[in-house]
Amino acid sequence: MAGRDVWLIDGDRQGTAAIAARAEVGRQPGIACAQYADGPALLGQVQQQRDKWQDMARHGKTWQDIVIDAGGRDSTALRAALILSDVLLVLFAPRFYDVWVLDDIAALVDEANSVRDGLRCFAMVNQADPGEHSADNIETAVAVAEVPQFTYLPAPQGIQ
Repeated sequence: MAGRDVWLIDGDRQGTAAIAARAEVGRQPGIACAQYADGPALLGQVQQQRDKWQDMARHGKTWQDIVIDAGGRDSTALRAALILSDVLLVLFAPRFYDVWVLDDIAALVDEANSVRDGLRCFAMVNQADPGEHSADNIETAVAVAEVPQFTYLPAPQGIQ
């Protein structure tokens, strides 16, 4: 909505990001959307576009942002996205079993960083309890701080 050219790649088998993008047809700016729920296809298609991006960039006609929704579970699509991405954002609910998943994702981040460098990782609470100082939100921030691969992003004020 800020006027940037975006390519949305839905790598989640549910395809909810692609469904949401298609629901926005007619809104400007438009969002280019592709769906590759299989990791090798996602990796191959994005890498295949790399030369085209570089050529388009020379003429100022390239995507400014590429967003890959790879879902929240270990999958070939998530692993491909970790290799391709510069930034990882993990959204999770402030419940202990959701926070535990960060350790699993951190292991995947370490694996991705063994074949590439520079993946920056952030974790943010989704469905946060109202009030910045709720016990669940504070405990969640402390738990994320114990996972060194992630930087905790507090929810913006006024957003629950």
